[in-house]
Amino acid sequence: MNASHTDEVIPQGNLLFPIFLKLEQLNVLIVGGGKVGLEKLTAILKNSPSTQITLVATVLSPEVRELVADFLNVEVRERPYQSDDLNGHDLVIAATNDRLVSEQIKREAKEKKILANVADTPDLCDFYLGSIVKKGDLKIAISTNGKSPTLAKRMREFFEGSLPDDTQALLDNLRGIRSRIQGDFNEKLTMLNELTSSFIAEQEETTKTQARQVINFHPDRIAELNRKYEPLTPAERILELYKDFPAEKVLFTSSFAANSIYLLHLFATLTESRQPVHFIDTTYHFKETLAYKRRLTQLYNLKVVDVKPDLWKNKFTREYELWRRDADLCCKVNKTEPMDAVSQEYEVWVSGLMRSQNDHRKALKVFEEKNGMIRFYPILDVTDEQRDNYIEQNHLPLHPLLYDGYGSIGCTHCTVRGQGREGRWAGLDKTECGLHI
Repeated sequence: MNASHTDEVIPQGNLLFPIFLKLEQLNVLIVGGGKVGLEKLTAILKNSPSTQITLVATVLSPEVRELVADFLNVEVRERPYQSDDLNGHDLVIAATNDRLVSEQIKREAKEKKILANVADTPDLCDFYLGSIVKKGDLKIAISTNGKSPTLAKRMREFFEGSLPDDTQALLDNLRGIRSRIQGDFNEKLTMLNELTSSFIAEQEETTKTQARQVINFHPDRIAELNRKYEPLTPAERILELYKDFPAEKVLFTSSFAANSIYLLHLFATLTESRQPVHFIDTTYHFKETLAYKRRLTQLYNLKVVDVKPDLWKNKFTREYELWRRDADLCCKVNKTEPMDAVSQEYEVWVSGLMRSQNDHRKALKVFEEKNGMIRFYPILDVTDEQRDNYIEQNHLPLHPLLYDGYGSIGCTHCTVRGQGREGRWAGLDKTECGLHI
């Protein structure tokens, strides 16, 4: 038995097909100069300010007059709608409160094969003006199929508040990366998907760390640790750490930079070099830093674990000179992403932050929680003088670039000579790579 056409599955829900029009190449007619007319006019000019618009209205509100005064591409016809107004236009928007006039506009537009939008009358619309989310070149159109403009507006506000302010910088960087990718379409698509997947993964990781925080941390645990450790010396803190945490759950990182020798020597001495030292090899280190790392590794029998970024991502940062265009993204790819992957296996992360280094670090405590992980700064309250005295008394070898005017040492492209950390990301509103904020 053959199935009749009544047995066919008819699609349900919102059947609208979203498209993005180049309105600057079209002529738009708006009929109505009141509140609704102002809303439609504002939406078009905000998104496509060069659009040729004809505005027909018997009466113009003061707000409409003020708006059109700034746009030479808006022609105003202050009189009732006439059938000839449709001539030469590609789209028409009826924004009147007169149902009969709206029906006339729709009927005559259909005869002339002109698409029409009739405000607040979905059954007369050929198209809707959705709520538009705009961040630089990124645009997201939201439609409720004419059911609830208010919900569409609230969704727009949600996305506008959620999307980062540097979305345009991200788009520009991805465009530059895309232009440099070699291979056919499928290869390019695969590589871009891998690159952008890190942004999705970051959101997923946030959820995971929030869950891990609930599991691993009692609300008062950090406060208790700080009360216990703050009166102790750096050496006492390090020894106590291994009583409160399993050794295999302790992550210790070092940049082998300007004053890293202080904390490295403490750990090497107190743990007899049993504690592994993770080093982030961004591939942009000074040759002096790498030589210094080799020297200290041999001198103190350190167990150094090199942490490296994804090879192809690192290659893109080099070819695109990402540090010039988006230093935060460059740090993210070459530092924070690799360490995020490593840190998941540990409970506590040890690093050599000191309050004297910058304003952000002045507010830190010996222990803090960040992204579901305990951070431990055993030398946080040590003064520069105390550190330098320890280095001198123990005859510890210094980083060679200290003798060449570098107070802080990171990657070659983002480090210049200067006192303290003033030589890091000079000229940029940036003081941290992202590992510690």
